[in-house]
Amino acid sequence: MNETLQLLESEAKRLRHEYSIASCNKWSVFDTAKAAKCDSTYARDYFMLSSHVHATISGIIAQEEQVSCGYIFQTAIFVILTSSGYTVQGVRTSTPQMYINEATNLLGIGIKLIRSGAFADK
Repeated sequence: MNETLQLLESEAKRLRHEYSIASCNKWSVFDTAKAAKCDSTYARDYFMLSSHVHATISGIIAQEEQVSCGYIFQTAIFVILTSSGYTVQGVRTSTPQMYINEATNLLGIGIKLIRSGAFADK
């Protein structure tokens, strides 16, 4: 990942030099579209599509470098456990409280694991 970041920083420096850009602002996608004085449709599309591109690139880098795997794993566990706790409130079962209690118990174990650093990236 460091190699990728260095390549991106190098390209940014090259572009700043080539186009005589003196500022080093870290603009959001929305600020960039606004500053470019794009018409509203283009600005909206730029904002939406660039956000998706940035998220995709971040995801690819994270996957290739195995960055944030622990965070993704702990988030998936949280979503599954809380979903099971909420689902029984809308789906009839003979023992809904049992499912809520079990989800709560497992979530407590998950929180202890998070606090212990079990999901920390190595």
